[in-house]
Amino acid sequence: MKIKFTKQAIIERDKNIQYLLEEWNVAVASQFLDEIDERIELLEKGILEGNYDKDLGMYRILIVSQITMHFVVENQTIFITNFWNNYKKPLWL
Repeated sequence: MKIKFTKQAIIERDKNIQYLLEEWNVAVASQFLDEIDERIELLEKGILEGNYDKDLGMYRILIVSQITMHFVVENQTIFITNFWNNYKKPLWL
């Protein structure tokens, strides 16, 4: 499967990285990126599927306790749509 990031996903990923760099350190930001890469590798191989969220109409996978990655699958492509802060109000409210 191919993986593609939406513009929104890139913006949200970068915001999270910037936050980690400002509030924590490079090691924590690097670990966050490693966690994303690990999930993406598993998705590409078909080992990890994620949980389907009927309210959102897409899949989600926990990256770290605070951040969930959302994605949709179309044909042979996985589109990463967002990185959601789990402490924020849900998208659909």
